[in-house]
This record gives sequence, structure tokens and C-alpha cells, in this order.
Amino acid sequence: MDRDRKPERRSIVDRPADPESTTPTSETNRSDEPVRAREIIGRQIRVWRLHRHISQSGLARAAGIDQASISNYEAGKRDLRVATLIRIANALNVRVEDLLSPETQRAVLDCRD
Repeated sequence: MDRDRKPERRSIVDRPADPESTTPTSETNRSDEPVRAREIIGRQIRVWRLHRHISQSGLARAAGIDQASISNYEAGKRDLRVATLIRIANALNVRVEDLLSPETQRAVLDCRD
């Protein structure tokens, strides 16, 4: 094992399939999963950002990333690294789990005035 080698960086939606899984999936479904995950996470970021009355540029400043990246994350066009997701969650004052759960989105929409 080479200790000087850095671990490979992967986005949170770019994980290999579980070889122990017994759930059958077709290749087309498997390739759609990362896109679907990006869209769900992006939608969650947008919902929480709007709920907090924060602009994309305001969120970008608070998270230490550029506004174009926020726009791409929300549109589901760009993969997120775990560290970036944590920074966005902190800037929105939510848990990372809140950005990953569609159920949370319904709860936020239900409590809007």
C-alpha cells in the first residue's frame, strides 16, 4: 500500500454501485442515478436558500464559492463534493441531511407563510 498516494476525490453522487446489493438495476437506471441525485440535492439547496431569503450570490459569499457554482448546483448540472455540501449547509444553517432528504423539502414548504 502506497502511503504517499492521496485518496481519490469523488463527488457524493459518484459512488460505485454496491457489489453486495441484491437489487437488480439496469445499466440505464444506474447511469441516471447520479443525475437524479444532483437534481434532488440542487432542489433542496434552492428550497432552503429561498426559505432563508438568501440570494444565490449571498449564499455563494457565505459558503466561500462562486455564484455560478451555486446556480449549477441548484440546476443539477454540477456534482458536489462533500466538503462543498457541508459549506453550503453551514451557510444555510441546516444539517447536511436536510439537503439530502426530499421529505425535508415538503416540511419546509408546509411551514411557509
